Amino acid sequence: MVTISRAEYECLKAERDELNQKLDWLLEQAHLSRKKLCGAFSERLGEELMNRLRRMFDETEAWLSKRRDKRTKAAAHTRRSLNTPTQTER
Repeated sequence: MVTISRAEYECLKAERDELNQKLDWLLEQAHLSRKKLCGAFSERLGEELMNRLRRMFDETEAWLSKRRDKRTKAAAHTRRSLNTPTQTER
């Protein structure tokens, strides 16, 4: 059996109480952070972000459609066969 003095006991008890207060504070901070990440405010931010992305893609689609309209067709060409000798080989 281990015995400690009354002063050591009181010191350990005070340290335990201080650590419990710190733990409670940290748990509250974790709860608030989780609430901030997953709460209604973050959902609103998510919707706002999705709306911005939609507008960005809409603008890109509009730009691409205008660009497609301006394209011109190139003249058709034929590809040289790899088996035919070039002029320098003849």
